Amino acid sequence: MIVEQVVCGPISVNSYVVFNHQDGDCLVVDPGDADAVERFLTANGLNCTDILLTHGHFDHILGAKGIQDRYRSRIHIHPEDAVMLSSSKDCFADYFGFHYEPVDDFDTIDKDNLTVIGLQIEVQHTPGHSPGSVIYTFKDENVAFCGDTIFYHGFGRYDLPGGSYRNISASIKRFLKEADPETTLYTGHGIHTTVKEEQRSNLIFSEVYY
Repeated sequence: MIVEQVVCGPISVNSYVVFNHQDGDCLVVDPGDADAVERFLTANGLNCTDILLTHGHFDHILGAKGIQDRYRSRIHIHPEDAVMLSSSKDCFADYFGFHYEPVDDFDTIDKDNLTVIGLQIEVQHTPGHSPGSVIYTFKDENVAFCGDTIFYHGFGRYDLPGGSYRNISASIKRFLKEADPETTLYTGHGIHTTVKEEQRSNLIFSEVYY
């Protein structure tokens, strides 16, 4: 499995393209800008079959509609954040002054695992940054995409409507206690990290910030 990062959108979201060598199909995690992601897909001869959203805040979904229209991609989101996909108000695009094209065709995640482009993906609900935040773990590859729940030595904001420090703290502690220490964590902003590194130095897990 190959993971490529595309930094894009108005506040430098880490979008990710995941693919393998078997065919040209891929999945995209959190497309922050359709044009930037499409340029990468075109340059590498890839077809996006699925879009995985770690949560529904505008900066992580700005490119979802454009990618879906161009590739007929399936979009996956947790039901508690689904309202954000269809509303520029609920995803906070209006609040921060950005144009957002709503998405009406999407799948809500109703189970703890998915199979996409032949890859087995564990879905863990990790509320706190938003009500429907999730972490996608590819256990066979020791890779997880954690959106804005976990950052390098830190964590995402919890002060927007629907956010909760109590919930994000519990989510991070639970995930880091259960996850394989060797798992690479691809974050929604900034540099990637590992479970082992965050078990040692994450502000919430180490209870420096509480």
